[in-house]
Amino acid sequence: GFSHAAFTFGFESGLNKSSIDGNLVPPGSLVKVVQKGLQFVEMEANAEIDNDEDDDFTYLQPLDLITKGVDELYKIVKNKKDRKREAREKKLDEATVGATGRVADKEGKDDTKKS
Repeated sequence: GFSHAAFTFGFESGLNKSSIDGNLVPPGSLVKVVQKGLQFVEMEANAEIDNDEDDDFTYLQPLDLITKGVDELYKIVKNKKDRKREAREKKLDEATVGATGRVADKEGKDDTKKS
């Protein structure tokens, strides 16, 4: 199977017409090129979002990198960042409510604690 895949890749990419000496190409070069391409796609999906947070890089699932376009990856990153931001804001709100001694009533309004 792998010998046929290598032949097909070489034929379809036109390597037989290339002036590159195959003996000079180190083993694993194709894998490295594919990995760098996937990293580039992941960085591109993260770079399109304007965000001034320090830890604003979001990792994506490997299968998503292979099967989805940059627009879809952008949406995934945006959704992850939105959820992370909302969780951070909720945690901050809870800490603020606890620090001020206020509790929220059932309608979402703050009432001061009565002692």
